[in-house]
Amino acid sequence: MKKVFLSLFIIAPLLLAASIFLLPDASFSPDENRMLKTAADIRGDVLSGDFQTDLEKYLSDQFPMRAALKSAENTVRTVLGANELGGAYVGNGGRLFQKITDEEIDKAAIIRFAERVESFAKESGVPVYAMPVPSAGAALDGELPYGAPFYDFDGLLHELSAAMPSVKTINLKKSLGASADNYYLTDHHWTFDGVLAAYLEWKSAHGEGQNTSGGETITVEVLTLCENFHGTLYSKALLPQTPFDAIKTLAVKGNIKVTADGAEVSFYDLSALEGKDKYNVFQGGNHGIVIIENPDAANKRTLVIIKDSFANSFVPMLVGDFSKIVMLDDRYMLGDALTLTASYAPDEVLVLKEIIN
Repeated sequence: MKKVFLSLFIIAPLLLAASIFLLPDASFSPDENRMLKTAADIRGDVLSGDFQTDLEKYLSDQFPMRAALKSAENTVRTVLGANELGGAYVGNGGRLFQKITDEEIDKAAIIRFAERVESFAKESGVPVYAMPVPSAGAALDGELPYGAPFYDFDGLLHELSAAMPSVKTINLKKSLGASADNYYLTDHHWTFDGVLAAYLEWKSAHGEGQNTSGGETITVEVLTLCENFHGTLYSKALLPQTPFDAIKTLAVKGNIKVTADGAEVSFYDLSALEGKDKYNVFQGGNHGIVIIENPDAANKRTLVIIKDSFANSFVPMLVGDFSKIVMLDDRYMLGDALTLTASYAPDEVLVLKEIIN
């Protein structure tokens, strides 16, 4: 019994603690998709407590088999009834949702942006369309855990529309909420099915065909880029039993040239499929200014998209409709997207962002 006691309560903990300092540090966690604290990052003054904080973070990040233990912990928690892990809801069938409540949304900033879009539309005379994308939990609210708080999409969209009377606002909630397949299981973005549903709504707003609720279908050639995608929400929840998603997209044809922040890039960056952020396969991820030119397009019109990452997977649907598409992302550029828009002399402008952005 003494040997068992020594082994379990003294020797094993000492070996475990020693292994943290003796084994090479991992600098990145692919499962959590974040940088880890390493020994070289431990700084700060002892008296202020900064050193102790860094050390505690280091010990946590470099704990042996940390990812496996975290996954096991989360699995046990879900078995015991937990429906929220790391800021993600665990919904029906193990579907993961980003937790977003009304209190977390800066509604005033969103309305201010809408008012600026309205001013641009009135002053420029250019047709402006807005497609505020509902978060998965807003469109698929029936899939959320019972009683889980979530922001009011309908109310927010009503306020946005009221602030932009000169803008054609497209409500995507009904079409995107028609099928759970319109959003990834493990990521907050929309799937190709969701992109296609939104494109049909966009066509309907232009007086072309019917919307998805009208039953219209179009025939496209679909590419399956990968079948082993675990997205940003998987990195929050770390549930090993969560199935993989497949990333699909449109087979784009034509002599297409893509320039991102002055450098030519691939329309589909297949090298991104080898890393964690596989959604970056679309134009290599987010950039400040992306210019897509297609001389084989059906017309010679220019479209400017004021966007977030939802537009990256949506733009393949549009390259056949415009000879030039300019995508502007305020988060990654110097200057202001709305101010810069006029310099491209667009025939049309599309504001395409998740509504909370």
